[in-house]
Amino acid sequence: MKRVYIAFITILMILCTFPAEAKLKLGVKGGVNVSELKLSGDFMDNLSVSNKVGFFVGPTLKLSLGGTGIGFDLAALYDQREAEIAGQTIKHQFVNVPLNLRYNIGLGSAVGIYLAAGPQFGFNIGDGEFELSAISNTSQYTLRSSDFSVNLGGGIYLFDCLEVGVTYNIPCGRTADLENISDGFSTATDVIKEGDSKLNTWRISAALYF
Repeated sequence: MKRVYIAFITILMILCTFPAEAKLKLGVKGGVNVSELKLSGDFMDNLSVSNKVGFFVGPTLKLSLGGTGIGFDLAALYDQREAEIAGQTIKHQFVNVPLNLRYNIGLGSAVGIYLAAGPQFGFNIGDGEFELSAISNTSQYTLRSSDFSVNLGGGIYLFDCLEVGVTYNIPCGRTADLENISDGFSTATDVIKEGDSKLNTWRISAALYF
């Protein structure tokens, strides 16, 4: 968790260096996510994968540079995503720290749309290893302790205090490693296959700013 606080405070300090006419608002954000777990490796055709709906929630802040339509948003989100590999549930529990560059387009005095994109830093706070006993006694799915990804999205805002948006999260690198996977067809007892996974995610969010 120490790395989460350091990342969040560092980014916050950077945001606070913007001119005094910039407007800063605090709020809370939450929503649901739908992930797509992709496996790569020699064994992937033999494994069934299904994805489940997860959720995220946490504090957020928004910085608007007065009159330009340009701004930033920053959050610290508890994010839980789940998937099934060969019938076994894999749970991803991360604290994600997204920092997005925003562009607001007003459609009237109270309503507008926004576009957002930026990096996200993730830190694993849950289990890091899962044994896939449905495949073999030695199969293991190992999550990385931290990851880096990119967000692309947009949405609508109302009275500068309520937002509803959709975001697509793209991992930059692998999400987890899969090791010691027996192919189930060889008579040898020490057949080892290796692979990895990536977790692309759609997020539907709502944010309330005060």
